[in-house]
Amino acid sequence: MTENNLQIHFVEKNRSMKPVQPGNNTLWESGDWIVSETRAKALVGGRIHFHEKRGEPSYFGGTIQDYRVLPEEHPNAGKVVFTFLRAQESIGVSAGRDGWRNEQKMVGGTSEESASPDWEQGVDILADALARLPVLQRVDEEVRGVDDAPVLNAQKNARRRIILQTRAQALTVQDLWWQFVVSGTTSQEAYKPGSPSYHFHTAPASMYLVRRFAEVKKNAALGPAAFEAWVLSEFKSVQVPAKSGGTRGFRFVQSNADLVVRLYEHFRHLQDTDPLSAITAATAPTLQQFGELATPGSTLHLLDASLATSDKSSAMLDHLPFHRIGSKQLRNVLVSCGLAKNVLPLDSRWADFLTKQGIAVDKTRLGRDSYYLAVEDLARRALLKLHTAGQRLDIPNLAVLDAIVFLLVP
Repeated sequence: MTENNLQIHFVEKNRSMKPVQPGNNTLWESGDWIVSETRAKALVGGRIHFHEKRGEPSYFGGTIQDYRVLPEEHPNAGKVVFTFLRAQESIGVSAGRDGWRNEQKMVGGTSEESASPDWEQGVDILADALARLPVLQRVDEEVRGVDDAPVLNAQKNARRRIILQTRAQALTVQDLWWQFVVSGTTSQEAYKPGSPSYHFHTAPASMYLVRRFAEVKKNAALGPAAFEAWVLSEFKSVQVPAKSGGTRGFRFVQSNADLVVRLYEHFRHLQDTDPLSAITAATAPTLQQFGELATPGSTLHLLDASLATSDKSSAMLDHLPFHRIGSKQLRNVLVSCGLAKNVLPLDSRWADFLTKQGIAVDKTRLGRDSYYLAVEDLARRALLKLHTAGQRLDIPNLAVLDAIVFLLVP
């Protein structure tokens, strides 16, 4: 068995860990935590550490032996409980102050988890491909002399993202809610102008659900059952174009209603007009990362602002607390709001684009955070190489690059 040097650190002030068997201080349970099952499985054989505060050394911990996911009938359904062997060497371990999300932090990795494909040549190949992309015209200039429709649309899409990035500091909770609902509900159905998903999110019938968070909050105050019924009725009321002509109901109604209800739990203590920069760990801990990105001078904002350091900020992003929101969907939210400049919503188009350049990308592994970050960093390094050489400065960041590639790749 390959040695597992993956570690997970938790801030646990209540000391909710307990022995599996009373009186036996060898085998312990961790208490329940928001961790994906994929990550929990990868942690078996690794270390678990508990801290009073982020900047303090661990006071307890051990080697993870197993995990279980709490069942649906449990009040904390879906959370993970680790079983671990208590170990003295897991006491006094520091994890630093940066990189924490939802009072947890991952460090290290198994050879399988942390290994990145050998893409050193891929950086040069991709840099050459990016150098050949159409040159972007300045944002303050009208797009002229472009007859090719895909290139014209790419120009407009890229410029739109540049403009969004200049307005991110003015974003409110309403803006973030809208993007979360759009990204979550389009994870099962394609989203482009004219598509059923696009029609749903722009239809007057979905106005309350998508664009008026105050209305969502008002209905949530009626109680769980009434709120769930209202959300479901909102989805059922929308008719979208059918391929055969006419209209049909929006698909995946029940699962999308569940998504909205579960997303609301992260927003419940916020008001629609609250600025994102006002979000803190106290008001909405799982949304703190968005508040930091909307705050100039914060660590996350500064790291993302520079292409050279954005690998660190991207690795700090946490999608795990959000139902049906993966690495791609989280980055869709960020680039659509203009909150993050140097992240990529990687999908099959990006995989196809890279494969056509001779860079083999396994689409099935993009669901794994370590692999996703490795592919994203390949594009980051390629664009950084061009910038260092004084080339393609018209593509200032990864979000703009994504806008171009998305519309130029069929």
